Amino acid sequence: MILLPGKTRQWTQPNTGDVTGVLLATKNINFDQKGYAKLARRSSAIVYQTSSNYPDVVSISTGLATGTYYAMTGNRPYSFNLTGSAITDLSNTGHIGSVKFDGLIWQGLWYVTQDTSFSTFDGATTWVTGLGSLTTGKYHPMCIHEGLNLLAIGDGNQILLYNSSNTLSETVTIPAQFEVRWIRYNANTLYVGTKNTIGGSASVFTINDVTSSATSGQYVVPNSFHVFSGCIYDGVLVVISSRGQLLRFNGQGFTELAHLPVYDTSYTWFDGNGFDTGKVAQRGMIARGDKIFINLDGYINSPNYIQLPNQPSGLWCYDAKVGLYHRAGLSNEITSTVNFTSASSASHMITVGTPFTIPTGTKVFVSATDIGGLSNNTFYYIIWLTTTTFRLATSYNNAINGIEIALTSNGSSLTMYYHPDSDFGESLQGGYQSGALAVISELDTTVSTYREYYASQLLFGAATVDATSGSGVYTIQSLTIGENRGSITTTKIQSASIQDNWTMIYLKYDHAFQGNDKVIVKFRTNLKENYPLLVSSNSTWVTSTSFTSAFDWSQASIGNEISITAGRGAGCLAHIVSLTNNAGTWTVVVDEAIPNVTAGDISVYMIVENWIKATTGGANEVANAIKNSLDADSSKWIQLKFEVRGVSDPYIEEIQLINSTQEPSI
Repeated sequence: MILLPGKTRQWTQPNTGDVTGVLLATKNINFDQKGYAKLARRSSAIVYQTSSNYPDVVSISTGLATGTYYAMTGNRPYSFNLTGSAITDLSNTGHIGSVKFDGLIWQGLWYVTQDTSFSTFDGATTWVTGLGSLTTGKYHPMCIHEGLNLLAIGDGNQILLYNSSNTLSETVTIPAQFEVRWIRYNANTLYVGTKNTIGGSASVFTINDVTSSATSGQYVVPNSFHVFSGCIYDGVLVVISSRGQLLRFNGQGFTELAHLPVYDTSYTWFDGNGFDTGKVAQRGMIARGDKIFINLDGYINSPNYIQLPNQPSGLWCYDAKVGLYHRAGLSNEITSTVNFTSASSASHMITVGTPFTIPTGTKVFVSATDIGGLSNNTFYYIIWLTTTTFRLATSYNNAINGIEIALTSNGSSLTMYYHPDSDFGESLQGGYQSGALAVISELDTTVSTYREYYASQLLFGAATVDATSGSGVYTIQSLTIGENRGSITTTKIQSASIQDNWTMIYLKYDHAFQGNDKVIVKFRTNLKENYPLLVSSNSTWVTSTSFTSAFDWSQASIGNEISITAGRGAGCLAHIVSLTNNAGTWTVVVDEAIPNVTAGDISVYMIVENWIKATTGGANEVANAIKNSLDADSSKWIQLKFEVRGVSDPYIEEIQLINSTQEPSI
């Protein structure tokens, strides 16, 4: 018998290949509690814009006005709050946005850099413009030197230091081939991250004194021409490099904490797509407690624009005990509210004025109501009737079985929030820069009654793909409660002898309370030639279980797994039932319905792999355990994949793999 994660009960993802560590890959998983591989909270859009006026979230600032956040984007500055209803364009008085600009709160004002100067905003109506003097066309990141109360601004190969009167105090110059891309402060030291503009290795510079000759140290970042971002973690600087390494500053140089899967491949992970900003935004990395979160674009740009199956885009997490793993994908969904019209104590039906579509069983949150039979600040489950009518149930099972809550009075108001659950995290950035990360203010009380449902912990910018048009959608995301789908994939489990028979899997899991909480078991004993198959052209859905595609599917096989990575159904896994080619147009049928599909919807990217589906476990399994006989060929190794779905944070505790010798060593 082989036991995972082992007697130490510690899941690990070292990203050092498919034979070391416990896990090769993760998606939408949480390891915060030792011994448990939990389905993480899903992502959802707080701000959702289809206009190209709002791309590339460069910075997110809070602390100026309670409940209000300020964002600099690639096109303009704006403010927003967590209700999703208020987004204010702040591009008046000639202010523009750019990925080269930055924003932060200092002296009770929002400071923003522009092309040749910087400005301040009081959060109401007053802008003070034309401050300082910056070099046109350069990146202008900012940081506060807290010990001396100075504002540091990057300006090409210089760091400009302004005092509290916005007067230039000192200029620090670094070698000409280095361009300042971010600045961080810790323990009376400024750390300056750079890009090498002539192709050599990038460096981090330290400034311990603020004079023109104050560069007290230059520390080369190995194998990387660009240091994408940095943060202060456990009292020291940690950076993410263009080679995919997470590096800790040790006072003399850098020591690796972890690396992304791309690091051990021949591929190059760099800017690409004509963008000069990097795969992680300069503010796309943040420390929170004992963890580091990184919002990254996982796509590989050289030699081809491809995606590694074990490096999806989105929110990654570094935990010293686990390694570097995927925490949350990117979502097109925005938490929405319904416009109440009436409720009936006779039919127990609620009517709304604005049509919307969500499937029966969707978890919703009622924050305020005077309808008899319903309570404020309570979770319920939809029983879908029409686009404007529904009933509510107390559990997912009751909703599926049509057991509604009896309404005892008609009422006159209802405030209900819902997630459409049409995707479970895209794994690309839509061809745009990955966005900034920020912590939600603990002083923000604007959504306190439904914070856990609507927004928690972090905000992060992301560009995604619209499922009906295939065009870009520009969002600020948060982590929310709702149905999610994730997976863990083991490294290759080697046979004890030459070959083993893989006879049985015992899977222990728990916290599967609702009817759609389940674990799906998959395995493979070989790697198929020319796999994974990367479907790079749009697929158009005909029904919820079939789509057409101009991509050549001739290498795919019935039973193979399809992973949708962008567009409709992003984050969903399904298996091929049939493949039909009609004059170059392929029709692919899968074994289960993709949620919320309307004919004509688009899935932009997919990955095909040779995983074999073994069984499905759900809330009706005895003692939350699966006993599954494997129909696997004898082989020198086996690899396992476990897809976790649900709304109740289901988790995997232990995997027992029963094996026997098929061909012994001599």
